[in-house]
Amino acid sequence: MDIRVRKPAWRRLAVALAFALGVAACQDKPPEKTSGVVDSARIASKPAVMAEENLAPENDAAKRAAAADTALAERVKAALGADPSLSALAVDVAATGNAITLHGTADNTANRDKASLVALGVQGVNSVENRIVIVRGS
Repeated sequence: MDIRVRKPAWRRLAVALAFALGVAACQDKPPEKTSGVVDSARIASKPAVMAEENLAPENDAAKRAAAADTALAERVKAALGADPSLSALAVDVAATGNAITLHGTADNTANRDKASLVALGVQGVNSVENRIVIVRGS
């Protein structure tokens, strides 16, 4: 058998083996224990890492507050949609803390006022600002 015919197969095998070893080398490893030797590069980057860590709690708190506001607004919107007389209304709900703001239109004042009462009845709502506008035939 001619060696030139077999040579490309060996190359493909060698490339596949090198690729497999490279992938295996990239797996997560446990952190290495330090021997007490000071790494100047790690010390130099420490202030930047500390600055990011100081911002992270504020960012997390803001994200949690935004998620809580969104969840409260969704609960109020679901409560409004569950009421047969209010489900047809075009009402948007915004939440800030435990305060709800209703925006949209209603066909009469009774439904406008009922929307406020339903929103106030949702757990977690302390106040409702009703900005629903009365539009006949809406």
